[in-house]
Order: sequence, then C-alpha cells, then structure tokens
Amino acid sequence: MDTTELSRWVMMTPDSGEDLVTALRALGASLEQGTVVEASGEIRDPSVRVLSEDGSRTERRLGGHWDMLSAQGYVTAAGECTLYVHLARESAAGPQHVGGVLAAGRVVTARVRASVAQGLALPASRSSQPAAVLPDREPTPARPAQPPSNPGTMSSGTMSSPSAAPTGTAPSPLLPKRPQRELGPEVYPEEGDIVTHFAFGRCLVVMSDGERIRLQQERDGRVREVALSMLRMEEPAVVDGKRHWELQRKN
Repeated sequence: MDTTELSRWVMMTPDSGEDLVTALRALGASLEQGTVVEASGEIRDPSVRVLSEDGSRTERRLGGHWDMLSAQGYVTAAGECTLYVHLARESAAGPQHVGGVLAAGRVVTARVRASVAQGLALPASRSSQPAAVLPDREPTPARPAQPPSNPGTMSSGTMSSPSAAPTGTAPSPLLPKRPQRELGPEVYPEEGDIVTHFAFGRCLVVMSDGERIRLQQERDGRVREVALSMLRMEEPAVVDGKRHWELQRKN
C-alpha cells in the first residue's frame, strides 16, 4: 500500500462554460504530480460513464443543469482525469440521480480543491490559488506550580520538619481548563476548514471571503451560504492539520 503525506491545498474556480474535466486535466499537468481532487457546484449537459452489471461502463449524455452532490477523484501528471460524481436534479417525474465517472460537463458554477504532496513548489496559475498553510498551534505553556498554602508541606525540596520524609513523587498540579473565548472579526473559517454548524451539522468550507462562507454538508452534499456576522465563533481546534470550528448562533 502506497501512502503520501499531504500538506497543502490548491483552490481553483473554473470559468463558467469551461469543461470541468478539461480544467482538471490542465490543473494536474501544471502541478506535475498526481493529485487528488474534490469539486462542488453545478454543471450542465454532462456525460457520465455509468457502471453496468458486468463491470463495463456505458457513456450517458444528459441534458440540462445538474447539482454535483459529490465529486471526488484524481488527476495524474500526464493529465488523465478520473472523477466519480453523484449528480441530482428535480424533474417533472420526480428526483433524478445519476452516478459514475464524469466524461464531460460544462461549468455553471464550481469550486475545486486539489491536494498537493508535501514539499511541492506550486506554479503560478490564472485560475488556481494556493490555500493558506495553517501554522502549527504553539503549545500552551505549563502554568508554574503554586506555592503550598500549608507551611507544613514540602516545597522546592525543603522539608518543614527534620523528621518528615517524602514517600513518593508529588503529583503535578492539574491545570484548569482554558476558558473559551470569542474571536474577533478578523479571524474566521477559510476554505478547506471543517466546521460544525448549529443547524447544518458537520460541513466543509468551500468558499470564504471574510463576510460570508459557503458550507458543503457532509451528510447530503448540499451547499449552504451564511453570513459571518450571524455566527459566534470560538478558537478552533487543529486536528490532523485542519482547523475545526464550532459555529453557534449569535445572540
């Protein structure tokens, strides 16, 4: 089994009317390395290679507009793109769902992020911008031990009575839990962060401009947009290199 440590994300917004698969191939070629990609948004007139019972794939051409509830795959440095999608829309006959490998599809609005291996130099690009690298959080300094209030106890290696002798190592004092604090308006979730929204649950941040954020729900892939001014945020936790935010309703 091959493993690769991923440390950075490249964000890309394809132009409206551009073929999504072609845009992903160009991105993989510019990064000069195999890249894992994720996408969300809306496409039109897609072609999808659907899987048959015998394991073969048949290309289906679909008309109209479709939501990409899920789009994940990879692009090789040679420009070969494999993007597994789950498309959906409402029709007169009821909900329609199609899944398979995307062969083509014109962008209506879409957001793409690609994982980049550690140490890779990112090339300049017209439509892709590297996401901010999250610095490692500095460890909280240990709070110095308070002097004992009882003069008969041992402190700093000095005993109050000649006959008193230590029976073991004194346990370290427990540090009080750091109180949570609300952050200022200049600190907010950015693209690629994970949030837990009080109404939408666990989501991925796919757009952030300092005033509004766009969230993709993990449970069904729906994209929601909310104003940062309506949310109360506390200092995020960093897990596996990603910031995790708790978003509460502002009173």
